[in-house]
Amino acid sequence: MENGHLVSRRSDFIIYSVEAEYIDDVVRTYGPCRAPPSYMDICLSEATKVGAIVGGQTSCKAPEIAAFEKYLPEDVEILPVHSLHGANVDPRGQPLVSIPLKAHSYIR
Repeated sequence: MENGHLVSRRSDFIIYSVEAEYIDDVVRTYGPCRAPPSYMDICLSEATKVGAIVGGQTSCKAPEIAAFEKYLPEDVEILPVHSLHGANVDPRGQPLVSIPLKAHSYIR
């Protein structure tokens, strides 16, 4: 795709996988529509697709969740994940934890 705005608009499932220090800037850029006027017909009113499931895999959940709540449209599901490993821990075999922040229609 040409840019992150188009990816965000067309994707059913989006994982923001960036360093925690950059998550606010990245979600602010690609969550709501800030595309050039030539893309406005694609973006409609928001870049993130209506009903999309959005998650992140930053190491620190607080900045990630704050950015999602601040910038993402109300009509998306928010489901951050954490793979429960760190820089010195082998990720193989580690559990993946999901945090159903705003994912009510997918959690039964």
